[in-house]
Amino acid sequence: MSEKKPNMAALYGAAYGFNTDRRVKPVHFATGFFVSLLGRQNDTEFLNNVVAFTDGKDHSGDYALPALHEKLKIAGKVGSGIGQRELHTLRKHLRSLANNDEAVFPIYGEREFGCDYTTASDEILTRTRDNDGFSGYFVHTVLGATDDGREVLEFARAWITHSNAPLRQCFQPLLEKQPKDSEIAEHYSGKLGELDSKRIRRLARQMSS
Repeated sequence: MSEKKPNMAALYGAAYGFNTDRRVKPVHFATGFFVSLLGRQNDTEFLNNVVAFTDGKDHSGDYALPALHEKLKIAGKVGSGIGQRELHTLRKHLRSLANNDEAVFPIYGEREFGCDYTTASDEILTRTRDNDGFSGYFVHTVLGATDDGREVLEFARAWITHSNAPLRQCFQPLLEKQPKDSEIAEHYSGKLGELDSKRIRRLARQMSS
């Protein structure tokens, strides 16, 4: 009889509270933290279609320039005077703004790589993969257990929802108005196990200083 393999994610959850078996970039942690803090995220398909491309490569679907131009026209995202040539120039500039350490990849369609944008605004916030190993959710949960921690969370909430953030204004025509509820808490417990209140309080005391 073969032995059942241990659930490594659950072991990480029991030992650390999050999965450390990842190359977590700061943007990955920030994404998980802010999604957990706000309890919501956004569909960034229009933005992703515009900025996720590589010069000199043939692109398919809504990432190909002709299809993208038509899609944006139908959705009223570009004016009648903007042709494919102008759109290509514009998307090169927007790609430079959105690209975070080459972490912008197609996520809508056949190529499911996942992506994290610079978390400059709650309207750009999207999380399609557990790239942070749930470390953002874990820290948010622990901070929420103390008065000092909740003060940090309120500061973070005020910062991420600031309506005058420059990147938010640049991307605004491509952003969706209706956010989606996040299921990060359910995903955490399903993969890493439940965080009991006693453990959270103990960790909060250790983190307080």
